[in-house]
Amino acid sequence: MLFCPIIGTTSDYFFVLLAIFANHTTVSSHRRIFIGELIGNAILIFFSLLLACVLKFVPDEWLLGLLGIFPILIGIKGLVVKESETEKIKSSDTHLIRDVVVLTLTTCGADNLAIYIPLFANMNFFYLPAVLIMFLLLLSLVSLMALKITAIAAVSQILNRYEGLFQLIIYSILGLYILLEAGTISHLLALF
Repeated sequence: MLFCPIIGTTSDYFFVLLAIFANHTTVSSHRRIFIGELIGNAILIFFSLLLACVLKFVPDEWLLGLLGIFPILIGIKGLVVKESETEKIKSSDTHLIRDVVVLTLTTCGADNLAIYIPLFANMNFFYLPAVLIMFLLLLSLVSLMALKITAIAAVSQILNRYEGLFQLIIYSILGLYILLEAGTISHLLALF
């Protein structure tokens, strides 16, 4: 239950990391990339938690489930609109941490907020430390995988070619999960 949203957000970010690691090959660059992505994701999680706290005051849980529509829309957008992540990445290592933070916020911000906010709004905050540890572990694992896969040209070409389809499938599953978990679908069906 907990892993579904975490895997969804990290899988999308995986494609961004492939492009970043492909353009920066030194060990010092890899450290900067890792630090930048941690800072960027920490900012996204912080703002998601703030908004989730505000949404806790919404009286009916099924209303919060409507936020599950946003990941589905983002998945559809990813299939229709093609953006090249490599065009957004600077080739210089001078400000790499800053560039990765900005890249994380701009390319993954809306996606992650659309998933994190409903997750945190519907979650008991008792589980927050476990969720944050899982985020850190999975982000680290995804970074390491992206780093290793960039060495395999054929695999990264396939992933980049079908990025929109993968994104649509993952976000649609996440959105439906949020709608089902909050009882929104059953509530809407009961209206008819």
